[in-house]
Amino acid sequence: MTFLKKMFIIVLVFHVFIISLLQNNASAGMAGSKLTAEARAKDMDTMQRFLDNRVVSEKLSGLGYTKEEIAGKLNQLNNEELAFFASKAESLQKAGDPVGTMLGFILAMLLIVLLVVLILELTGSHIVVHPKRGR
Repeated sequence: MTFLKKMFIIVLVFHVFIISLLQNNASAGMAGSKLTAEARAKDMDTMQRFLDNRVVSEKLSGLGYTKEEIAGKLNQLNNEELAFFASKAESLQKAGDPVGTMLGFILAMLLIVLLVVLILELTGSHIVVHPKRGR
């Protein structure tokens, strides 16, 4: 395989890796359709888990709301409003995972370093580190 083909393959693999890191989850469905009782129950469960979070419950109680008031307000929401707030609550819960974010960052950096080493090996280049001499 020629040098140009090797470099093309390496660049292609690198771009596929970067694109896979940047992809967003997407879902499809009917827009404007009425939510079923099952979907409403799922959204209520999502909101309840969000409200059971210690930080959220402390903030709401600090603002003077009781659990009964909050439950009453949740029950008054229509299906679309409940789905909207449940999706926002899910995105906030996902964003609050610092361990997963840090692990992903470390793995990405490790793969970039390995890719650079692979490119250097395929091109026949070497990195030589010399110790500093006295000042």
